[in-house]
Amino acid sequence: MDQRLMRFYDEHLQRYGAHDPRALGWRSAHSQQERFKVLAEIGGLRNTSVLDEGCGVGDLYPFLEERFPGIQYTGVDINPEAIAMAKEKHPDAAFVCADFTEYEGGFFDYVLSSGALTFHIDGHEEVYRAHIRKMYELSRIGAAFNVLDASAITQDEEYAGYVPSELLAYCQTLTPKLTLRHDYSPEDFTIYLYH
Repeated sequence: MDQRLMRFYDEHLQRYGAHDPRALGWRSAHSQQERFKVLAEIGGLRNTSVLDEGCGVGDLYPFLEERFPGIQYTGVDINPEAIAMAKEKHPDAAFVCADFTEYEGGFFDYVLSSGALTFHIDGHEEVYRAHIRKMYELSRIGAAFNVLDASAITQDEEYAGYVPSELLAYCQTLTPKLTLRHDYSPEDFTIYLYH
């Protein structure tokens, strides 16, 4: 567990509270919702099970629940404070406090991750590639995640960016069935991986 990561989120959660997207490092509610919209375009999510990797305070849950009837949502996050807030905000959803590398909660139709792979931790590329692999392995239909584009952000101690072609090449070692979305923000891109 990266202590800088925990400190960052603990400080932001205390400063902004559970109802402000800035608590999780989002610039605005609009940017958060735009990324959710693109993630949800991976496929037909109605009546499916979804795992939200790095769920934070569970903001993806109401976004999906109001658009896709019958969705069965589970959120997993390493931060106990975020999970406590998520359970309080969304008592009808399932949340688990766990390090995703050790998570053993079974398989889901889709595994989604919004913003969770962008914090600059030691060995972030290796760690997050392992997360992407596990997301794909736990999904029955597909997995999707968004990350920051290295050419559009300043790499610093907080945020890590990726070269789209390099990350796409890694994902092609997992499946030939994938899509890169770079049409909604100059600083962000999303990859869908399918079975």
